[in-house]
Amino acid sequence: MRLDSYWYHRNFVSWMLLPITGLFLVISFTRKLLYKIGLLKSYKLSVPVIVVGNISVGGTGKTPLIIELCKQLTKAGFKPGVISRGYGGQSKTWPVDISQCEDPFITGDEPQIIHRQTACPVVVDPDRVAAGQYLLEHYDCDVVFR
Repeated sequence: MRLDSYWYHRNFVSWMLLPITGLFLVISFTRKLLYKIGLLKSYKLSVPVIVVGNISVGGTGKTPLIIELCKQLTKAGFKPGVISRGYGGQSKTWPVDISQCEDPFITGDEPQIIHRQTACPVVVDPDRVAAGQYLLEHYDCDVVFR
């Protein structure tokens, strides 16, 4: 049985995993509260950040959406940049600027695809704040996708 069968349908496995849903809710609520009272710090970039994501098992079209949004914003005169965690990348040092590294084994394949199809700067780093800072220090971006 495929993973998405467990994810999207009620069955024995999904019912057995139901208590994890409660744990997830408690952790999410606690984390949100810690940000609200200032125990966890958030960081804001100096440009708007557009988050393209969801809670779902892969294959939901996030990469094609980012590519299309980058193309449309570029046509409209904006200068978009993209930051990524680089899922699957094996770099030993971060951040990695895609324009300086074309190896998907180091960066992950999706950042490479985004850069090739949009010519927008893409920076990969598991620390998204560091990726955003690098992007804005090295490129003239006025909007960032994450």
